[in-house]
Amino acid sequence: MSPIENLDTEVEIKIKVDQENFTHLQEWLNNNAEYRNETVQEDYYFNNPDNSWFKIHEEGYKYALKYLRIRVTDRGNSICYKDWNTSDGNEKAGLFCRDLELPIPNTEKYILLLESIGFTEKTKIKKSRKSYIYKDFLIDVDTVKNVGTFIEFEVNNKMHDNPKAEYKRLENFIKNLGLTNFTIQKQGFIILAWNPNFNFT
Repeated sequence: MSPIENLDTEVEIKIKVDQENFTHLQEWLNNNAEYRNETVQEDYYFNNPDNSWFKIHEEGYKYALKYLRIRVTDRGNSICYKDWNTSDGNEKAGLFCRDLELPIPNTEKYILLLESIGFTEKTKIKKSRKSYIYKDFLIDVDTVKNVGTFIEFEVNNKMHDNPKAEYKRLENFIKNLGLTNFTIQKQGFIILAWNPNFNFT
């Protein structure tokens, strides 16, 4: 078994909606979901110094299917490795992500450590996140600086026998929310920040 197969499996769908549908969704959350908290998050994305994860796609945009991230929040900090390379080899993110996330006590020292061993290319993303729980789904409303507002739906459990089936279950849940117009955003925030003028369809 390869190391990647031992990692947690993150199944999520991120969507973007217009103001009318955002209002509808916010009302649904207020009436049906359990509000958890609001946090401000600062994410630092690091590249692999020996075999770069940050690439230029054949369509012309900068992207990454793997990265190391340090997250700083007022509720605790963490370091996380993510691998979205779970598709059919077309250099686009798959339907789910393998990841490993650990709490860290001192982000400054961890950033210094990564920079000291060659992880010098870092991208900072700042966002505010409002989190809700509905049954076994985690729903986050993310407002990302210089990028926009998105709603992220995630299966709370990360141990899945069939992640593709979980993705389909999540997709059906979103379709039944009564939204009249929404776009599934398959690119991560880091890619949207890198390519502000690229039209992802």
